[in-house]
Amino acid sequence: MKWADISSYSQGDKDRVPHTFEARAAAVRIIVTRRHGLLGWFLRCEPWHDLKSLGECTASEAKEAALEQVRADVLRLTEALDPKQ
Repeated sequence: MKWADISSYSQGDKDRVPHTFEARAAAVRIIVTRRHGLLGWFLRCEPWHDLKSLGECTASEAKEAALEQVRADVLRLTEALDPKQ
């Protein structure tokens, strides 16, 4: 999956370290971000998650954890929509 750095930076920032990434799959927008004053990475993905903690890890690990979580959410939704149930 392709991730884009969507971090916003101040003009005076000398050290521009990415802190927010976005990936899209169809109509699903997945955001992995760090929040000022909070430790670790967080997942935002409507309608399921608004700042769900992904823990203290690398950006790559956070992105992978976010994808696993969203895949599980989509699977649960798909199963709930199964007409045989």
